[in-house]
Amino acid sequence: MDPKDEFVNYVQEKPAYYSIIKSEIIMGVLAYVSEGAKSITDLYEKFSYVHEPDMDDVLMVLEQLRLIQRVRGTPKLIYYATADAKILLEKYQKAKNYMLE
Repeated sequence: MDPKDEFVNYVQEKPAYYSIIKSEIIMGVLAYVSEGAKSITDLYEKFSYVHEPDMDDVLMVLEQLRLIQRVRGTPKLIYYATADAKILLEKYQKAKNYMLE
């Protein structure tokens, strides 16, 4: 099975991910958080063109889908990507690269 078909099958098994992959901002946030744990301040700064309430909505959606988790180990909120997020991003990138070949 080629990477595109593998990705399509994966998203079909998890239909809630479909709306995630359609949003450039949500995928950008997910990719950024998957690089390493990020504080809420880091996210607001990196995506300064997104209004804070909208960023909060993006984070809430990603949390509800269990693609990110937040912890409060310090006075700041810290977000990190889950294993599911890393799988989604890996399959997405492989499919994207395959389509560009």
